[in-house]
Amino acid sequence: MHLSSMLSLALFSLFSSARAFRAPRSSIVMLSMLSAVAAFQAPRSRVVPRTVANYAAKPLPAEVVFENINFFGFVKRLTAAVAHARPETLTKITKALPADDFIAVVSFYILLDPALRLMWRIRSKRSFGDSWFGTLRPALKLLSSVFACLYGLDVLYCTSCLVGNPLPNVIPAVAAGIGYTAVAGTLCTSIKDRFLERQVLPAWSKDTRARNFAVKRGTGIGIWILCILICLETLRIEAGVSVKSIIGLTSIFGIATGFAVKDLASNWVGGLLLFVTRPFVPGDKIEMTRLKQSVVERIGWYATRVRSDDDRVQVVPNSKFVSNKISNLSRRRHRSIRKSFHLAYEDLPKCGAIVTALREKLKSMPDVDENRRLYVYIKDLRETDVEIEAEVHWRGVSSLVYRQRRTEALLAIGDVVRDHGASFAVWDAVLSKSGVFEGPRNNGADLSTAPAYTQS
Repeated sequence: MHLSSMLSLALFSLFSSARAFRAPRSSIVMLSMLSAVAAFQAPRSRVVPRTVANYAAKPLPAEVVFENINFFGFVKRLTAAVAHARPETLTKITKALPADDFIAVVSFYILLDPALRLMWRIRSKRSFGDSWFGTLRPALKLLSSVFACLYGLDVLYCTSCLVGNPLPNVIPAVAAGIGYTAVAGTLCTSIKDRFLERQVLPAWSKDTRARNFAVKRGTGIGIWILCILICLETLRIEAGVSVKSIIGLTSIFGIATGFAVKDLASNWVGGLLLFVTRPFVPGDKIEMTRLKQSVVERIGWYATRVRSDDDRVQVVPNSKFVSNKISNLSRRRHRSIRKSFHLAYEDLPKCGAIVTALREKLKSMPDVDENRRLYVYIKDLRETDVEIEAEVHWRGVSSLVYRQRRTEALLAIGDVVRDHGASFAVWDAVLSKSGVFEGPRNNGADLSTAPAYTQS
């Protein structure tokens, strides 16, 4: 199918959708003009046939072996031929290039996004990303890029035929197959994600983020594998390219570039391992070496996007998660606090009653896990004070609830100490009682009352 015909079909679909959505006349007129630009001139065959260019090039062979294509040598010969081309040859090249295709490609690429957003503002009440227009946008943008690349190959082919260095016929076919496969895979993946997020995943439990991530990523891999297999079969039938040739060329290319893109390959392998092992999924809160507590927003094949507590977005290569220790804070089943506090030696006789009362008060707090240890004991008799340590565990609670429980536990320690008439051993008070200072140290402390220091 001619390129203008394909663009006309795509834009006519947009025009029909605008009519179906009852868009105003302005958007319909804009889409109609866009379709008219794409359909300018009737579909026609190429000016320079791909089989033979009688006036400039020799007949192309019926079959072209994929392994024998020397693309870089072809570009070098083509550049030299264009540099020494005669003016009449350049005139033929200019006449052979389809200008209407160029106008259609540029117009489609420029006006596609404004047209989608215009129809979204008119008809959709959701955000652009949640609407059908946002779902179709990645595939349509990729389609416009594919059209631009195919147009560039058409220009290159016409130029090569006119200067006497014809481009192998298999290259445009391979490029078209790869481009349309990418568009089909992107479109199917976007529709799949929309269907799963709206129809399937909401019916499941909210605590199955790992299963949701596995289903979305697994179905995406299946769609891309199916698209690649269809592309290989199409290339085998239409272009005469064998699957063995493609696999062999891919293997050689992979070995040659593996050492050059070692970091890129390690990140891809890391993304695959994250999918298989699932140490975390989107929505989990993680902590890693040189990475503070952050929430995972998206796990890609190359990198993972996280958002920290101060709302900073960071993109971390997947290889970092393979080589560093990861703490998944969202999978903690318990939250705990371990706190030491110090009492003065004058309150040592009261420490036993303080420990017993504090233990009972901590047990009465909500969400306390009685199956795990709850310790309140005298940890040490230090030189200046008595050290008491308390440890309590709560069943799995959110970060906000944990902060509330932690605050309640610390206030409970202060209440118990005050109720028993004891006081905390503050360092200033210790110095005051030891006779170094007459009173608690502050900004106006008089250091002249300190005993003189004599060197022995």
